[in-house]
Amino acid sequence: MKKVLLITIVFVTSLSYCQTAEEYFNKANNKSDSKDYQGAIVDYTKAIELNPNYSDAYVNRGDTKTKIQDFQGALAEENRKDHNF
Repeated sequence: MKKVLLITIVFVTSLSYCQTAEEYFNKANNKSDSKDYQGAIVDYTKAIELNPNYSDAYVNRGDTKTKIQDFQGALAEENRKDHNF
């Protein structure tokens, strides 16, 4: 009985941590708006990992890289976006 309860708790807990690409994208937008650019880049990256065709995430990640003056990184995002979609 204890094993079943433990498995149930672990399963339910793990489900609560599953986020969609859209949720990471929205979190990233909020972080970018709050000037947490590094955090935004991390969340845009997670959104892209979950949905490699998420063009808005590539665009916003590139824009965010521009804000931290990572111009090569921003250009790479533009090239990635243009060739993947």
